[in-house]
Amino acid sequence: MTTMAVGTRRRTTVKTSDVVLAITFIGVFRPYLLPDNLVAAMRIAFLGLSLIFLVSHMKLKRLVNASLFFSGAVLLSCVKNYVTHKLSMQNLLNGILYAICLYCLYTIIQYFVQKGRGRDLVSNLYHIVLVYVIISIPFIIFLPPRGAIYPFGSKYFTSYYMMALGAIYMLRHRRSLAAERRHRRLFLLVAAILFVLIWYINCRTAAVAFAAMIAMNYLPDGLKRKMMNHWVMLALTLGSAAILLGLSAILEISAVQFVITRILGKDLTLTDRVRYYSRFTSVLTSGDMWFGYGYASSELRNAIGLGSNIQNGLLQHTLSYGAIGALAFVMTVFLSGRPNVNRQTDCWALYTLVYGMTIAAVVEISFNTVYFLGLFLVMWSYHGTDGIESNYAARELT
Repeated sequence: MTTMAVGTRRRTTVKTSDVVLAITFIGVFRPYLLPDNLVAAMRIAFLGLSLIFLVSHMKLKRLVNASLFFSGAVLLSCVKNYVTHKLSMQNLLNGILYAICLYCLYTIIQYFVQKGRGRDLVSNLYHIVLVYVIISIPFIIFLPPRGAIYPFGSKYFTSYYMMALGAIYMLRHRRSLAAERRHRRLFLLVAAILFVLIWYINCRTAAVAFAAMIAMNYLPDGLKRKMMNHWVMLALTLGSAAILLGLSAILEISAVQFVITRILGKDLTLTDRVRYYSRFTSVLTSGDMWFGYGYASSELRNAIGLGSNIQNGLLQHTLSYGAIGALAFVMTVFLSGRPNVNRQTDCWALYTLVYGMTIAAVVEISFNTVYFLGLFLVMWSYHGTDGIESNYAARELT
């Protein structure tokens, strides 16, 4: 594998796989302020290079991996709806690109971990996400908070990058955060600043999810171990949609009303979300219950009639990719927790990102690529002798 020496005083080696990780990340989490044609060409080139690298550096049996459950369901849904003239060529191509994004994201994580480079993986991801957040901050400060599009996405995606940054930071520095009070105070200060930025851009759901994610880091180890169980992960994922069944009763609780109206500044319809949820069954039965409407379907948007999505992560996947897609998604979630047989808690920070995004998924479509980044990292946190944790269990990340 080719390497490059960077710097003069301290020799740092940048491997080809480090570059591939960076271009894969950019291909998946695309810039938004560049011309669309340029971004599309760049994404296709970057993901193509990523695929070439992975295919040429991994055994065939390792290329067939758990990401194919959901990405395959996405492909199947898009092709089926295109053939039946319910999905445009553009959305078919975008759906194929989305499936490739998920596959490349999972497989590059798998590559690093199986090469014994879990420390490098986490360190590289930390610095990449940090760059995304740093570039976004001036735009957050100087652009009007409502309706703005930031360098790497909407206010939601920008908030989710901050959540990912917090989780990866907690993982990288978990030992010093546990041992040094000064470091804990500094981290909480930075977390408070990120929370204020998320609140400022009027992304209240992400602010609540971010606060919950940070708070979960301080749970007792016994509770952490229980929450790392794959059955618990599955139950909470399903619960993010099932809770809507009792939404009317929940909204009658005075404490809930106080939080929604006084603290979050929303109305009791949750910005008209209650009407969205009430249409789910009719929208589902109007389309193909098995294969859904396909990726970013205009027919789905018209069927919802009130907005571009159903405002719930699991329900959105069900409508977009049908029962097959929803089953593939929950199966991926279930498989992600299975490798952690001994329930160690050293990589708990990654679980907090997944759970934070799950909280947001109750009222947003946050089961997105940032969620999958956290989920795939969880899946490879404890994977026998290959896991992320076993790659650097003996010492703190630098």
